[in-house]
Amino acid sequence: MSALRRLARGLRNPIGIVGLAIGLTLALRVPFLDEMPFRDEAGLLIVASHWHDGGDNLYGTLFVDRPPLLLLLYQAGHSLGGLEAIRVLGLVAASVAVAAAGWIGHTLAGRRGTAWAAVAAAGLVANPMIGAASVNAELLGAPLTLLSVALLLAAAGQPVQRPIGWRRTTQVVLAGTAGAAALLVKQNLLDALVFGAALALTAALTGWWPWGQARTVLLLGTLGALVPIGLTALWAATDGPGLLRLWETLYAFRVDASQTIASVESPANDARRLSLGLLAVESGIAVVVAVGSMTLWRPLRGQDPLVLATAAMVGWEVVGVVGGGSYWPHYLVGVMPGVVLVVAATAMRGARVRRAGFAALSFTVASSVLSTGAQAGTAQGLDLRPDKTHVVGTWLGAASVAGDSGTVLYGNADLLLTARLTPATDQLWSLPTRALDPRLVSLNQQLNGPQAPTWVIEWHPLDTWGLDPDRLVMATLSLRYRVVATVCDVPIYLHRGVHRSLPAPPPECP
Repeated sequence: MSALRRLARGLRNPIGIVGLAIGLTLALRVPFLDEMPFRDEAGLLIVASHWHDGGDNLYGTLFVDRPPLLLLLYQAGHSLGGLEAIRVLGLVAASVAVAAAGWIGHTLAGRRGTAWAAVAAAGLVANPMIGAASVNAELLGAPLTLLSVALLLAAAGQPVQRPIGWRRTTQVVLAGTAGAAALLVKQNLLDALVFGAALALTAALTGWWPWGQARTVLLLGTLGALVPIGLTALWAATDGPGLLRLWETLYAFRVDASQTIASVESPANDARRLSLGLLAVESGIAVVVAVGSMTLWRPLRGQDPLVLATAAMVGWEVVGVVGGGSYWPHYLVGVMPGVVLVVAATAMRGARVRRAGFAALSFTVASSVLSTGAQAGTAQGLDLRPDKTHVVGTWLGAASVAGDSGTVLYGNADLLLTARLTPATDQLWSLPTRALDPRLVSLNQQLNGPQAPTWVIEWHPLDTWGLDPDRLVMATLSLRYRVVATVCDVPIYLHRGVHRSLPAPPPECP
């Protein structure tokens, strides 16, 4: 009984509530700490580890279209131990996101808001069905977005306040800094800045704040945002590859990539679009947003600046998910900050609104717990067979020697990481290959160059997505390489003139 009483006392304390929510987060994420690397994790680790090897890309020899703060985090993870350190970084990011969500909830709705917001964040940053088990840009950007919102609400989240003093000035500036830092983890994570701008404008228009306070908040937030953006521009202009390369990599490439995706009919993309919609419902994200729309917007008739700013934030997040064009499940992690705001705003309202919000919140948490149980059970023994990437990568690692290099057609960096092969070409993902080198001229030059890969893995057929239309790569593979094995239906090429002792083929394939 004493343990139950201590638990009950903890639930009356906001810090205790947040601590329990963080405990739930860790319990749901820990079963996936020893999972094989996800493709983005592997690719980012490889790019970060070769950042200073020279080359013309934003991060040296290898190309990735992500901002520098994300690569700095992965570089720190590489220095501290590689994938294991990255997974621990994911635990830290998820815990900070839950704590920041609890702060938001407490600012808006006291103890109830703390519990609801923290638990909502805990469920979403740990739900494997939406790819939250992977330490991706959305997960690492979420705590910065939530901290930005929490700081802004703590400083200026109430109607007609006193003039902003030094403490609240600092909070608003830091809110801008954190919001812009999220943008430097993934270039579409503008959610916190959208929220802040929408809150200031609507608060002034509805009489919540005087116009002078709104202008002050906008100015201070902008000054804070310019700090990380200015430092990034300074790095690019002085120690990096230049401002033009920064712009081309982070934004111009995304335009090219969107046009590339739209130019090819893809049944797989259509299937992912449908699957993403289903996952949004099954994870509870769409349920929370739908319930919030019905219970918050209509009775307030759009007169509450917090509701308007939250709607703007969620709207931007949805644009980010849909605008990506590829519809990967982990995009939904990027909607989590908006969901937290919806939940916190719901906790402020009357009993009928709260009942609907609590039901949606319960669905979200149950989804996360059940999904974790199902997938962790599979990972821990219900299906003992490793996946295809692991089988091929392990065989290749046994066949190679120190100093060997490789490339995978087209992408699949986790195979290179598993095989411990140095990448010999500049593309680790399929979309940059399709957008930047559709005729594979650059790839063919690298296969014929002095640093040509020792191994080439034909993970996808050479003509996938209409690539290699001139048969350049096909001709080079025929002339300079030979197929030495086919592992799990994947042809493995070895450079002619190089000889390796090949291990026995794997006994079974997934």
